[in-house]
Amino acid sequence: MLWKQKEFIDEDWEDRVFEEAEWEGCRFVRCNFREAVLKEWVTRSSVFEACDFTGAKLNASHHEGTAFLNCRFRGTDLYVSRFASCKMTGSGF
Repeated sequence: MLWKQKEFIDEDWEDRVFEEAEWEGCRFVRCNFREAVLKEWVTRSSVFEACDFTGAKLNASHHEGTAFLNCRFRGTDLYVSRFASCKMTGSGF
């Protein structure tokens, strides 16, 4: 699933599966990704503001130039995930 230049506000994707998704230049505001499966997920130059990733599975995900601003990652599985040139201001792990 490839998404480019999309914007989502107050979306609820709790428990959804987005394996091997690629999101480029997208913006997400107050979106719920609790318990979502985002294995091998790729983001480039995207912005996540006040999003909740509590308990999500981000195994082997790759993020480049993406901003996670004031996001929640409590209990999130980040095994073998890579964050390159990302901004994590105000996010809690």
